[in-house]
Amino acid sequence: MFAICSPLGIFAQDEIDYGAASISPEYCVLIDADSPVKNFYIIDIDHLHIADEIEAVDKFGHIENNLISYTVDLVEHKAYLELHLDRTSEPKDILWWSAYLNSLCGL
Repeated sequence: MFAICSPLGIFAQDEIDYGAASISPEYCVLIDADSPVKNFYIIDIDHLHIADEIEAVDKFGHIENNLISYTVDLVEHKAYLELHLDRTSEPKDILWWSAYLNSLCGL
């Protein structure tokens, strides 16, 4: 379900067209709603001060589900969000995905 990136995994991800996203200290994720929906988003997590892989799995594991997943690179202080666009009953736009991520805040 949740993965911690290895340096080789990060190299492969460099070819992906990432969207912009951010995360609050409460682990509320915001994606750039002014751009078309993308499968992947990159998030700077330096401000979260995640100590180790166990904490990363604990924190991000609580905010992922069948529609979204995260990969965390603690060395680079980045998280990679994947929206599983093919898992909704019909295609959803950026506003739907943004509202969906917002609905997961505070769970």
